[in-house]
Amino acid sequence: MTAYYRISKKIHRWTGLLLCLFLFWMGVSGILLNHPGLIRGLSLPPDLMPDTHRFSNWNRMAFRDALAPEGLPGVVLIGGKAGVWMSRNHGRSFVLLAEGFPEAAWDRDTFCLFLTGEAVNGDVSGLRLYAGTRSGLYVSPFPSPGAGTGQAWRQVPALDGRKVVSLAADRGRVYAFTPSACYTGEGGDFRPLALPAPEVTPRGRTMAGFLLRLHDGAILGLPGKLLVDAAGLSLAFLSLSGALVWAVVRFRRRLKGKRRVFRASRFCRKWHLRLGIWSVFLLFLITLTGTLVRPPFLPWLYRHVGKKVDLPLPGTPWENRISRAAIIEGPDGGKQFLLVTPDGFYTAPADLDQLFKKTDFNVRVSGMGATVLKPLPGSRLLVGSFSGLYRVDLLSGTAVKAGSGRKLPCTGVLVSQGEVAGICEYRRGYVSSGDGRFQDLTMPGAVAEQGRFSLWYALFELHNTRLFGFIFGSATWLLIPVTGCLTLVLLVTGLIDWVVVRGRKKAAAG
Repeated sequence: MTAYYRISKKIHRWTGLLLCLFLFWMGVSGILLNHPGLIRGLSLPPDLMPDTHRFSNWNRMAFRDALAPEGLPGVVLIGGKAGVWMSRNHGRSFVLLAEGFPEAAWDRDTFCLFLTGEAVNGDVSGLRLYAGTRSGLYVSPFPSPGAGTGQAWRQVPALDGRKVVSLAADRGRVYAFTPSACYTGEGGDFRPLALPAPEVTPRGRTMAGFLLRLHDGAILGLPGKLLVDAAGLSLAFLSLSGALVWAVVRFRRRLKGKRRVFRASRFCRKWHLRLGIWSVFLLFLITLTGTLVRPPFLPWLYRHVGKKVDLPLPGTPWENRISRAAIIEGPDGGKQFLLVTPDGFYTAPADLDQLFKKTDFNVRVSGMGATVLKPLPGSRLLVGSFSGLYRVDLLSGTAVKAGSGRKLPCTGVLVSQGEVAGICEYRRGYVSSGDGRFQDLTMPGAVAEQGRFSLWYALFELHNTRLFGFIFGSATWLLIPVTGCLTLVLLVTGLIDWVVVRGRKKAAAG
């Protein structure tokens, strides 16, 4: 046992020193990510982000949705993480529609744009522009030529603070969809609209969703999140205290006479042991779930365990399950609501007199949810996600890959005259369809130079290690599985060391 203890102690010591900084920022960033409302108003200038994470050619979701209004040649609007931008010259130059719009990077993140009314002979007085953001729904009269950035946006009170993921209209009513519900109205007057339940109540969560809810404690609600926060604080303290105790032992002679340092070391050693044993099992669960939710482990779980975990879902059937929604033309010619959820697609008549029915479009949607859902003329539909962009024939139910046909992460599309004029990819940015319409949407330099990143987004990229892509390149995906496995070894060896030391103390006392 002594030999095993010596080996375990060395593994614990050197693994802890190797990972101490990594584990410290994992603990701190995890706590802040668990409560985005606390940091929603904080942002970082682009200079603090690596070049791989700066906006270029509308990439990294600076482009989530776009409009090319009929009757207004050359006009294009783009909404995304950088707010809402408008061009009147086919995208060669843009102005920011900022008056009355949220300034914080987190709040201004725009998911969808919608335009109501018609432009008659260039008259835009009857047009009204809607923007669905992470912080709610905003509405503004359409900027008339020569009016600069136009009139100020107004926030719709009914959706204040609610993320709006999709906008649609039918029979003079606008429908705003959040991840959990639907609101309908016009102008600034919106009210909740009760969505019927699906015919078959969905059960279970995707494997990735289940592991993430275990990882952040959300599976137990607020108490679970607070418990994980406590584990994050413990992890941050353990990483720093372990490094300090090692440094004091290693440089004992040089530190001779520095009583405060030795007192701090004794304090850290005492609480390192106590907090370590109190939190080791919770930290093991958090580390394990965080490691399993990434490749290569998640695909392995999908193949050998299943894509879903059969657990009852809390709240309403749509609670945090709607990633995109639209109003489409059904096979019988009538209008239908279409919702995209982790379970697939659900449709119901627009008058909502029937339950939602699950519909198969033979389209693969990424586990992160749909990013594009746009009806096209001729009973067609565009469905996009990080699994690519598909064009669906609603009459036959067939689907084909749009764009290049490759599996590229699609974050948005520009539709002009009923056809795809351009596709925006997460890393590459905007790519024209090549037919000459809106061939070059020049991203303003202000987006890259002045566009701030929300602190939450920066911490998220740090927590999942993608922020280090400029160092490790294509091997960045290995960081989580490697450091995760090393952290599990660190926790197991720490537990072994504690058990051995505890046993020796009991034997000596007896």
